[in-house]
Amino acid sequence: MSEKEKEKREVMQNAPAKEDSTAEAQDRAFMSLALAQAALAAEAGDVPVGAVLVCRENGQYRVLAEGHNTKEREGTALGHAEMNAIAAACRERQGWRLSDCTLYVTMEPCPMCAGAILGARIPRVVCGTKDPVMGAMGSVWSLHRHPVQGEGADVTCGCMEAACRAQLQAFFQARREAGKATAQENDNALINHLKRTKKPYTVLPD
Repeated sequence: MSEKEKEKREVMQNAPAKEDSTAEAQDRAFMSLALAQAALAAEAGDVPVGAVLVCRENGQYRVLAEGHNTKEREGTALGHAEMNAIAAACRERQGWRLSDCTLYVTMEPCPMCAGAILGARIPRVVCGTKDPVMGAMGSVWSLHRHPVQGEGADVTCGCMEAACRAQLQAFFQARREAGKATAQENDNALINHLKRTKKPYTVLPD
């Protein structure tokens, strides 16, 4: 490597990192709160998805409502993080219009949640990771850009994407391992039962 190339590399390595804009830092801060909500879902056995609704009042941003998946815990198909956050915000506001809010959610909303977002007139949605199976705001469907929708929501995906994806992957990996352990325990229990009873397998006649 020439001296000139070495100097160029040193300059690049020592160059100060580009500071994030205030808006980007703010998005990450609120997405961190959504990740904390998602962790609560995982602790209760639900898929870790969390949502936070933020509004602006008197020039300041504040959290209006939070929510996380409660589908398994409450036994309802409506228990998605976005639905819970929107419901809580409507109760807080005593009204259904959330046209001054931004929704932060760790995974791209499904069709049901996308419909609720549009129905509540939420103008901006910030997603952590995309959903390649049921994503309805850019991945599989784009309900927010439907031609008959009129003014849809502005959707941004990729905020703290690695952290959001890792949280989901860790949850499903733990679930798979738990399933394998349970299956092995069942096999061992059956084997021990057969050993104790010493009963041969019954062969059914043809």
